[in-house]
Amino acid sequence: MLKNTSVFIAALAAFGTVVQGLPPRVCKPGLNYCGPAVSRMGYYFLNHYIGDRELYRCLPDQDVKFVKYCPNKCLDGGVGTSDYCR
Repeated sequence: MLKNTSVFIAALAAFGTVVQGLPPRVCKPGLNYCGPAVSRMGYYFLNHYIGDRELYRCLPDQDVKFVKYCPNKCLDGGVGTSDYCR
């Protein structure tokens, strides 16, 4: 029983390492994303809070760049379509 537990713990540790090592780069280059979508994808900035009225662009290297602040709200454009300001 102890051997099975050790194997299980080792498997969990290995899986956790793999998951943590995956880069959070999942945006589609060329599309714009609202702040909450950027946060859900795992993008974080050490010196900046990602707000819900901010619009970001996905760059060719799958990094994101701030585009503009939406005066009213940022709307989800749907799957495969850019988000936009209103």
